[in-house]
Parts: sequence; structure tokens; C-alpha cells
Amino acid sequence: MKSGEAEVTVETTQGKGSARERLLDAARRVFAQSGSAGATTRRIAEEAGVNEVTVFRHFGSKDALLDEAARTHTTGEHPLPLPETPKRPQAELTQWCAGEIERLRGSREFILQCLAEGTEHPEMAESGALPLTQGASELRRYVEKLHQSGRLKHADDRDVATTMLLATMYSDALGRESLPEVHVTDSARAPALYVRMFLRTLGLRVSPDV
Repeated sequence: MKSGEAEVTVETTQGKGSARERLLDAARRVFAQSGSAGATTRRIAEEAGVNEVTVFRHFGSKDALLDEAARTHTTGEHPLPLPETPKRPQAELTQWCAGEIERLRGSREFILQCLAEGTEHPEMAESGALPLTQGASELRRYVEKLHQSGRLKHADDRDVATTMLLATMYSDALGRESLPEVHVTDSARAPALYVRMFLRTLGLRVSPDV
């Protein structure tokens, strides 16, 4: 027992972060690369620099580890905030759109893997979808503020237009690399062009450049 306690002490003090934190980070990386089937406890432990038994000491099972890794990863991320009061919609939305695409692209493999495992592991799909639904809520709140300000000439189209912008953003963030024939617009210019089309659909005047 004493040797086991000593082992845990060594594992939690060496490297960056505690053994638990390192296991969560390792589980995210391995899961993103290989899915739950390839994310064995031995491989995760090796990636974290700990003994395999440490996985079970901290989490009890591989499924529990993966569930917590997904939950803590996605709940720890938050969409960029949009202004409470829209003042310069084209500039504000362009900056937000670019930031959200970059944020989601940084977790692309992890999000896609979570969504792909939805049939067998619904909780993983829920975690993977969270960064997307959080961003959607933020954009819809902002668009509703625009509507309340009376600036939308085509207000009845706002829900569909918002859905189209979100779908375009998510496709860019998660699928640009695998679908180059779809995403032909330069990645640096794409957010501004997406937003310009979105605002035109709602009847707002836009400038050629932000």
C-alpha cells in the first residue's frame, strides 16, 4: 500500500499538472486521433506519462475518463462574446465570425470524433455539439437585438439567415481541409464575405470592406 501511495505521489508531482490533469489531456488527444476504440487505457497512460493503474485510481473506467475529458474540454470553451448593443454590425460580426471559426478549428478533430461516436456514445456527441450550440445561442441573441432595434428590413428571414451563417461557419471550421472543392474562398477573407452576404439577406447596408 505504501509503495502504491508513493507511486501516486510521484505521478502527480512530475511533469506539467497533476496525474489527473495529464490523463484528461492525454485522453482528449488520443480520442481525437483514434476514437474511443483506439483510446485504450494503456495508450492514454503512456501519453500522460503515468502507469495504467492510475487511470482506474482516478476515474474507475476508460468510459468515465473519456466522458470527463469530453465534458471538461467543451464546457471549458466559450464562444466569443458579441456586444450587448449592436453598433457596427458588419465589423462586429466579421470579427466574431473569424474568431469563432478559429476557435472551432482548434478543436476540429476532437469535435468531429465526438459527433461521429454519437450512435454508441450519445453523451460524447452532446459534448462535441456544445461548442457549436453555444456559438449559435450567442449569434441568435445578437441578431434578436438587431431586430429589436428596427434595423432589419427583412426581419422575417432572420432565423433562416442565421442558420445559414452558422452552417457556413461550422462547415468552414470543421471541413475546410477535407472539402477544398466546397471552400474555394480564401480563408482569410471568408468571414467578411460570409457576414456581408448574411447582412444583405437581412436588408442591412454593407460596405465592400470592413
